[in-house]
Amino acid sequence: MLRKHIPITVSHELVHFKQSPLKKEHTLLATSIREGAAEFIAGLISAETDGTLAEFKGKEITMLL
Repeated sequence: MLRKHIPITVSHELVHFKQSPLKKEHTLLATSIREGAAEFIAGLISAETDGTLAEFKGKEITMLL
């Protein structure tokens, strides 16, 4: 882990610390929202994110109406 990622990782994990525990039967959606919320708030705190979205470029899903 690079030193510059420490503030991002710490803020991300602090968000998890403040979140209520997951129930025994949790879903992929619940886990995704939980992780996304922690990453979003960590991004607000540190003005950057831990991961990159470059690996997802071109894999976006378009919704048909």
